Amino acid sequence: MHLAGVTPFGGPVFILAARNGRGTLLVPGESRVLRDAPPAAILEALTGVALEPDDLQAVLTGCVLPGPRATAGRTHSGGLTAIDIESTGQQGPPRTATIYLQRNGSQWQLRAAKRDRWQIEYTYGTGSFPQSVRLISTNPDVRVNIGASLSQVETNQDISPAAFVIDEPKNLMPMTLEELRQSGPLRGR
Repeated sequence: MHLAGVTPFGGPVFILAARNGRGTLLVPGESRVLRDAPPAAILEALTGVALEPDDLQAVLTGCVLPGPRATAGRTHSGGLTAIDIESTGQQGPPRTATIYLQRNGSQWQLRAAKRDRWQIEYTYGTGSFPQSVRLISTNPDVRVNIGASLSQVETNQDISPAAFVIDEPKNLMPMTLEELRQSGPLRGR
């Protein structure tokens, strides 16, 4: 995983890189770093979204679940079709979700999904991947409504292992997951 939170007119607010179940978070504006923590725990402390890297990739690319397989479907009024899916190849019981598709010309386009305790909304531009994704918690104890825009999407490219390592500047102050939960760069935004 490699994520960067950027402002419209400035540098990154954060950079998160993870590989083999361990991640590093750099917060350049605060000269802080969190090293060697589980990626889902870092993402949850940073944004309130606790997803493993493969789950996050599935959500952002419109697959909703890793290795999805359709199990049932139905048509609703208003032109929406709902398809129940489950994640295959995972340890433990299969995870399930429902995706909502709408016809756009001769193609079907993903508009929304429900999985775990999340409602996911998708918007598309001209490509086959979502242009933006919004995750809204349906858990009353977790108040999260967060959006992400995707740009410069490339597929079927080899990725250098260096992409999953952060080049850390000198003189960074370490931080803990608890410190990130209390005062992370996205708190209060």
